[in-house]
Amino acid sequence: MGFALPITPLQILWVNMVTAVTLSLAFAFTQRDSSIMMHPPVPATARLFSNSSIFSFVIHMAIISLGTIGTFIYEMEESSNLSLSHTVTINMLVFFQIYYLWGLFLTRQSLKASTLTSYLPLIICTFAVLLLQVFFTYNPWMQGIFYTQGIGVEEWLQIATFSSIIFAYLFIEATIGKSFFRRTVTIWDWY
Repeated sequence: MGFALPITPLQILWVNMVTAVTLSLAFAFTQRDSSIMMHPPVPATARLFSNSSIFSFVIHMAIISLGTIGTFIYEMEESSNLSLSHTVTINMLVFFQIYYLWGLFLTRQSLKASTLTSYLPLIICTFAVLLLQVFFTYNPWMQGIFYTQGIGVEEWLQIATFSSIIFAYLFIEATIGKSFFRRTVTIWDWY
């Protein structure tokens, strides 16, 4: 399309390894709401996803994808520094995924935990990802492998603020989205 890749294949591999391995552990170890067994079973004919769920996923992917690509384009226009733009873009994508995970846990009834301490695995996984991203961003050895560079406080504030759009959207969707879509029981809703 005539411009540099927002994230290189090697950098995508890093993001997938860090987020897929670390953040997904939160789903495995976070306790669910104790009332989950009080819900009726999912009908045998239930679909995996409803039309409204598919529509939601598309919107979520669009927000994250456009936000990440938009960040890269903005950084390239501002600095014309490819390694800086890559670093900010990768961290933006990781923060989008962190906010997305927290948004899912706090807005989906089936994922809500009963007590604050039940969220400890989610907190630990988030902290682990943040530590890995700091190591990725500032360690010279990692910078040499992934062609990145250190970023300043202004960039971190931009990343943390802008990526929270997905978190806000999930709350808006959870509060007003139900009135726009007819709800049908699906396997996704049960989990």
